[in-house]
Amino acid sequence: MLIGREIRKRGRPAILLGDLNDVAWSPSTLQFSRAGGLVDPRRGRGFYNTYPARWPGLWYPLDYMFCTTHFEVSVMRVLPNFRSDHLPLIATLHLRGDED
Repeated sequence: MLIGREIRKRGRPAILLGDLNDVAWSPSTLQFSRAGGLVDPRRGRGFYNTYPARWPGLWYPLDYMFCTTHFEVSVMRVLPNFRSDHLPLIATLHLRGDED
């Protein structure tokens, strides 16, 4: 929550990536997103299940990419296993231009 609040306070473009050990629908993840004014670009795009890489039938979303509304996501996908316990998540983001 502290990082989310700091991102909101600064009001600048920000991207937060990582394994947060929490699922997207948990109250703490939703609260974090609101506290930081952050967008979860997976919402409305489908499933981006990344863990555990070795058990395809049991995958769930454990890895995250949050960003401020300064960004637009054009591509987002999960890549094949590369010998990790997590699958890699990749995205292409574009910083929106000034809209003055």
